[in-house]
Amino acid sequence: MEIKKERGVVVSISGEKAKIKLKRSMACEGCPGEGLCSMLSKRYMMLEAENPIGAIPGQEVIVSIQAERELKASFIIYAIPTISLFVGGFLGHYLKLWGNADASAALFSIIFLALAFLGIKEYSKKFSFRPVITKILAK
Repeated sequence: MEIKKERGVVVSISGEKAKIKLKRSMACEGCPGEGLCSMLSKRYMMLEAENPIGAIPGQEVIVSIQAERELKASFIIYAIPTISLFVGGFLGHYLKLWGNADASAALFSIIFLALAFLGIKEYSKKFSFRPVITKILAK
């Protein structure tokens, strides 16, 4: 299992999570988990990570990201809602509630999409896909 390590600076702490400012590296290009990071600029990005070692704002840290988790998180975030949307639409179209296939398809699409996001939210409480701070470099 490949583990990516990136260097960054802790910007803020919220409970057991830390916001980290990272310099964009070549590894960011075409990364399937790009949605996990929010861009600040072309050179930097912000990342939320677990903080089990108690890093504080201003410290330089190493953040570890498991590539397998990135792919799994990307699939869960993008594919499952998309599939749910289509399944709801097809089911609604064929059920034709109120005698209107289009309205029924739209209603079922929205319901299935909402259920997918609720399911993802519950699933994410059990399994963390968040990167982890593994080492403090400078204080």
